[in-house]
Amino acid sequence: PMHATSLAARMGRDDMARKWGAPIRRRGINAEKWPQWKTTWSIVDKALAYGGQDRIDFRKLFSGSYDGACRGFAGDISVKLRISGGTVTDVSIRRHSESRPYSALEIIPKRIVKHQSIRVDAISGATVSSDAIVGATIEALMKASGKGTERQRSAGN
Repeated sequence: PMHATSLAARMGRDDMARKWGAPIRRRGINAEKWPQWKTTWSIVDKALAYGGQDRIDFRKLFSGSYDGACRGFAGDISVKLRISGGTVTDVSIRRHSESRPYSALEIIPKRIVKHQSIRVDAISGATVSSDAIVGATIEALMKASGKGTERQRSAGN
């Protein structure tokens, strides 16, 4: 269900993401024993709150730096998103606890910047980490668009 929900959200199919993500969301973050389920809940929650990429006009993003976080396979993954003139100029990993494979930590941020999109392919063998990086980026994008609970700039701007 997590992969289906994530894929549907990336494709802009909000109806499918809500349908497939609802049972996961109802279970809650502590419903399962495995760390992947905590990750799943966090990613699905962010994807459903975001509502699909088409809801944010990238040209109207506020310039600045924004932080976002999402639970990865081994712990939280934090990113810093930099926006300049309506363009995502950088996505950098600030903190993580992932032990392997590191390729997702390098490749996913580069793909997001290159394609100016969160609709990027996950890294094989690191799907949870890849989705968590996208989830953290979603949180930062919501702040940059003013659609989050409040528009927050990170320190150092």
